[in-house]
Amino acid sequence: MKRIQRKALAVALALTCAISYENSVYSQSKEATVIEQADVDNPDLKLTLEIYPTEIYYGDVVYFAIYSANTSNEVVKDYSELCDYPDYVVYRDSIKISSPQLENEYRWNLENTTGGMDEFEWESKNLAPGERRLLGTSTPEFPPLEDWDAPFWKELREKSPPEGIVCQFQVTQRYRANGNRYETVLKKEILIKPRPEAETELIETWFNNTPKELFPKIESEKWSCALMLGRDVGGFIVVGGKEYNPVHFVRTSAFRKPFIPNNPTTLEGWRELESKFCDSTLRDDIKFTRLLLEYFEADDQKAE
Repeated sequence: MKRIQRKALAVALALTCAISYENSVYSQSKEATVIEQADVDNPDLKLTLEIYPTEIYYGDVVYFAIYSANTSNEVVKDYSELCDYPDYVVYRDSIKISSPQLENEYRWNLENTTGGMDEFEWESKNLAPGERRLLGTSTPEFPPLEDWDAPFWKELREKSPPEGIVCQFQVTQRYRANGNRYETVLKKEILIKPRPEAETELIETWFNNTPKELFPKIESEKWSCALMLGRDVGGFIVVGGKEYNPVHFVRTSAFRKPFIPNNPTTLEGWRELESKFCDSTLRDDIKFTRLLLEYFEADDQKAE
């Protein structure tokens, strides 16, 4: 029963965690910020960026989705998103962050957690008048643990005042229509605040404690070795007396913070870890894992 229900449970918990900011320190609406703009090359197409949250602590994750809508009375022929796959919303280097206050910029190299190659047969699909289509979703970390000391993030840490630094977050969405290729750039300002000192030190400890061979490798894209890790590396989570790779309990990315060798291995450990973090999307991810473990550790009646 629990196995059958797991996928539905995971989706429900992900949605719950992603909008659990009613009492957030950010004092902002729990609704996503919506950015809409017409494509300059195709004014009948309107792209929408839905992003949340727009005020974060250093080390948090941001959730976003991109939609496309045909606002004309005509069919857009041979319309195909060049990244028409959930969690694969953009090509490598298509997400960028920068700030006038900083010399460096940073481009995400999204993590391939499946081992599959990004070679697809792009299917052309007409976009009907009034039709709105999800192009994809993504959850970039600010920053990924392996890039903790990348020039942009290190500079941001060192120069950030208590009130934080406003950064320009940019997503380039590519698509094709009527036999031609196009791209549209969507932008939103995001305020990145310094994380409480004790939390920052804990995350930095995770970075320093992680053997570099366990971090994702960058070849043509960022490859995760998480699925190939054996129990001998440690860090496997114990549920019902059995050990499981923590990749099965983290959300959307294989290398979500914390991961091997820093992650707790028991339900009680995840409860304790959750209590160490302030209200933030990083704590939401920890909470998500804790809730999954609460579910799997419960007897059938309590789980229902």
